[in-house]
Amino acid sequence: MSPVNRNRLASALAYVVALGPFSIDTYLPAIPRIAREFAADIQLVEASISTFLLGLAVGQLIGAPMSDRIGRRPTAFRGLTVFVLAGAGIFVCRSTAQLLALRFVQAVGAGLTIVNAAAVVSDLFKPRDVARMFNTIALILMTAPLVAPVVGAVLLELLGWRSVFAFLALYGVGAAVIFARLIPETVKVEKNSDGFAAIAGSAARSFAAVLSRGRAMGFTLCGGFAAGCMFVYLQDSAFVYMDTLGVSAGLFPVVFGANIVTMIAFNRLNRILLRTREPQRIALCGCIVQVSMCLLLLAAALPAEPTLALVMPPIMFGVGCVTLIIGNCMACFLAHFPENRGVASGIAGSIQFALGGTLGATVGAVHDGTLVTTATGMLLSACTALAFLVGTARKPAA
Repeated sequence: MSPVNRNRLASALAYVVALGPFSIDTYLPAIPRIAREFAADIQLVEASISTFLLGLAVGQLIGAPMSDRIGRRPTAFRGLTVFVLAGAGIFVCRSTAQLLALRFVQAVGAGLTIVNAAAVVSDLFKPRDVARMFNTIALILMTAPLVAPVVGAVLLELLGWRSVFAFLALYGVGAAVIFARLIPETVKVEKNSDGFAAIAGSAARSFAAVLSRGRAMGFTLCGGFAAGCMFVYLQDSAFVYMDTLGVSAGLFPVVFGANIVTMIAFNRLNRILLRTREPQRIALCGCIVQVSMCLLLLAAALPAEPTLALVMPPIMFGVGCVTLIIGNCMACFLAHFPENRGVASGIAGSIQFALGGTLGATVGAVHDGTLVTTATGMLLSACTALAFLVGTARKPAA
């Protein structure tokens, strides 16, 4: 594949994968207003983020065997249909319960779509090239968290929070067009008349084959907990900056976007390091940095009145170094599965989002209204990621 075609494919896949961050980050500035309209506690509305992450996990688990069985493109189109229809439902919802339910359904549709992106990359490239491709996709993808809160803040002020979900529905339509025109089908699908039992049995065997590879699973669990650290912050970002530190809705996209600047810097560093270093070693360095930054964040959160100047830098670097971990762990993980790439990428993605949703929900359930809870949750997640990667390095290759 020529560099031009490779970059075109990376851009198309990044647009599709951005369905996830756009679906979360665009409505972050609207969370306080949604809570007021539904007369609900802000933590309850923030739970829609955990609900969405869990829905992404379910969608990828469903979509993974579908993708291997019926093809990448048909699976993606089914997912985008669900995503768009659920977005239309959220536009007219009237309660927090309806919002939570429809966000879950919307996320399932997004998961059915996103799972195909990693599978397409793994179908087309060799392991180290997979890491480089993920790095390129991640670099393009980082524009989403920069742009999304700004788009959300503008829509919130001009048209109200419901317009955010109308925008997301239109984004889903755009993703369908991108998939149809720019992303190739990378699996050869043979027509057959197998019944549901045969299809389910085949999927179960594929899942078992992936889950039984302990060394490979160590990589994806490391990536999942590293992402979980980021998702704990993401769920609490409105609380951290707007409620606790007094940042306005207009300024929120700026302080939120500072994390993305750091992610871009680490992404560029990762690209340079991949020329001479193995993905696993780079991920290890990223985990060490993340743990260190979370320790600093906890120290900054302990005073009765934490300040933006002390809280913001460790968040920026702790979240930013995720780009040194997730893509490299994914490349190491997928290298173990020349077959069942759809199922493998689906399991990796679902674990990442399931851990993010579970950790976010857990932190929300025990939240004491201070930054200490957020910082502690991020630190525990980062330490667990490091422990899994170190443990994986000590296991013999399968």
